[in-house]
Amino acid sequence: MKINGRVIYPGIIQGEALVTRLGISFFGGIDPETGIIVEKGHELEGQSIAEKVLVFPTGKGSTVGSYTLLQLKENGKAPLAILNAECETITAVGCIIAEIPCLDHIPIHEIHTGQQLFVDAQQGIVNPLSPAALLPAPMLGLEPGSFAEKTLTIRLPDIARRVINQNRLSDEAVARLNTLVTDLPNGLIRPLQDPGSPDMDEWKNWQEPLLNKSWLENPWFASEMFFFRRILAETGFYQPGPGYRDDPYRFEKTSSFSVGMPEVLFACATFENAGLKPRGGGPQVKEKLASLLRQAVWGNQADLSIFPVIAGRPKQQLENQSQAHILVDQSEIAVEYILQASKNANRIDFILDNCGMELVYDLLLADLFLKYGLAEQVRLIAKPHPTYVSDSTVEDVCNTIMQMASLGNGIIRSVSQRLTNLMNNSRLEVVMDFFWTSPLSGWQMPIALRDDLENSSFIISKGDANYRRWLGDLHWSHTTQFETILAYCPAPILSMRVMKSELFAGLPAGMKTRMDRRDPDWLFNGRWAAIQFAK
Repeated sequence: MKINGRVIYPGIIQGEALVTRLGISFFGGIDPETGIIVEKGHELEGQSIAEKVLVFPTGKGSTVGSYTLLQLKENGKAPLAILNAECETITAVGCIIAEIPCLDHIPIHEIHTGQQLFVDAQQGIVNPLSPAALLPAPMLGLEPGSFAEKTLTIRLPDIARRVINQNRLSDEAVARLNTLVTDLPNGLIRPLQDPGSPDMDEWKNWQEPLLNKSWLENPWFASEMFFFRRILAETGFYQPGPGYRDDPYRFEKTSSFSVGMPEVLFACATFENAGLKPRGGGPQVKEKLASLLRQAVWGNQADLSIFPVIAGRPKQQLENQSQAHILVDQSEIAVEYILQASKNANRIDFILDNCGMELVYDLLLADLFLKYGLAEQVRLIAKPHPTYVSDSTVEDVCNTIMQMASLGNGIIRSVSQRLTNLMNNSRLEVVMDFFWTSPLSGWQMPIALRDDLENSSFIISKGDANYRRWLGDLHWSHTTQFETILAYCPAPILSMRVMKSELFAGLPAGMKTRMDRRDPDWLFNGRWAAIQFAK
């Protein structure tokens, strides 16, 4: 559900709603030292408005109320935002001088106390994030026996050692990486040292909440993102010298494409012979497209941060690439939406995950959407620099298309040539944004990026890390509706992932208990998938 209103003062926040049907007098009705409503007989008497999204019909009382709002802000007791049915002058001036995001013309009867709201007072939008009270707690490495603990204790140190072994690094770079390994998982997080890098100013802010705490004490997602950014700093990716712009994961990325050659051939043949008709519809087309999405989701197993190319994907994992192992499958609903959107000039955005076999599938899907008139333009959103070992960068996308062109198979060369032509005429674009390598949740997306994605008719989000970002990497109940959480998303979104973390929303009731009995590690062993749609 998306609620539109009029902007009184701009800003973007996310927080818990506090709702009243009565007007509020800030002067005399609220204690500016505590933020507690003191008006006798008021519906919210005795409750604090501090750090809440305050929702009420309209203001009342003395004009001094504007300065009371400023006092509340200076004392750290102001509301995060104010939502009104009709914002009168006292509240409007108070919000402006205290810089509190404010909207009016809001149907306040549709909002309830305890709801988590995403308030975008830049564009006049309110999105309820969850009908429940507060957001769940973040996933931490401190949780004994969790995959987060295993990641920070075993996986990440192993990745740093692989970087040392697979690259010709200076003695100084090796020493810095060994210090990083030694710090994991119980050492305090050290500040990022990468002067002049294009995202250093942002990381000065992003890292602030992480410092003076251990890797295990910080939210798991933030610790992971910071670890992979530190790998670049320690190898000198952005610094003049031997490591400049040298992908520390190139060896595994290159090897993974060679190892996956038989699958590349099979996938290209399948997509090239899909048998669809341009701008066609009907049940047959829907089922064919849904079937191709189900096939493509398994490319997400090509995650070198979990399954190194030197080890290969587990045999048992490869044997379970079937529809029966897709626990939630909303591919047909998504295809129906894609077919409807294709009737107008539209753009589909892919938020990429892994290179190698998964990127091949993404390129084949992009080619198919453009070839059959299901999109006017496809944008591939890549990472701005190497991360998570196998995540796709702009360079990886271009290299993969060139690798396909160099193969002897005629079908693959034909697909590669078509992709090259599409890029030349801008129907296929590759873009990047540092948000996708940040520790931020989806609802903390910068305004400019949100504005851009609102121009998309459809977003396809690939992989587990992107899924975790959209859900804030929080301990959601597994039965919480995926679409409810993603209500803030700027466009309809299809998430395609193989599960590699203990995070899931939108699971049918009772399925977790059954899966726990059947496969205790089902949430993170890469044998199970999900295709989920939020419109």
